[in-house]
Amino acid sequence: MLTIKLHFIRLSEITLTDIYDEIGVYVLWSGKAKVVPSYLGEGNVLQRFADHMRKPWAARPIDGVIALIETKIKSKTRQKSYAELAEAILLDVATHINRAPKHNGNQGKPTAAIKKSLTHQGSSIRTIRLVCSGRDPLKAPSSPPMSATKWVVLRLFAEGWEITECHWNNRA
Repeated sequence: MLTIKLHFIRLSEITLTDIYDEIGVYVLWSGKAKVVPSYLGEGNVLQRFADHMRKPWAARPIDGVIALIETKIKSKTRQKSYAELAEAILLDVATHINRAPKHNGNQGKPTAAIKKSLTHQGSSIRTIRLVCSGRDPLKAPSSPPMSATKWVVLRLFAEGWEITECHWNNRA
């Protein structure tokens, strides 16, 4: 089993030195967003934030949450593949619970992300588990922290990968 652990913290609780040259997954809420996030992304956090600065949807004040990929994973390529996989999974979950970000152009690259992630683990992996703690990445950043972890489990079947467990409730 491949387990990816993400601890989401509010952007206001981090410093530039915390995220300097780090790979992560983040959810941004523009000043106009009230019910659903503006954008869910991944990558080298500082570079990605700079990319978003001139976007029309990025109205101030910007708020959000971020989870860095574990630093004990030394390979930036491996960190990036895990971030891509986490982004794709969270975008899928967000769609299913009616919290899809308004400004994501696509739904991530789940098949490519799974393939890249498994390259680092070995092809015998049949289960992927994404475990989220801290702040709920699909709720407004001002919401209180989660009281318990939430997770998503993907399993490989003959037909392909499928989410078999999801610990987020559907929201209207």
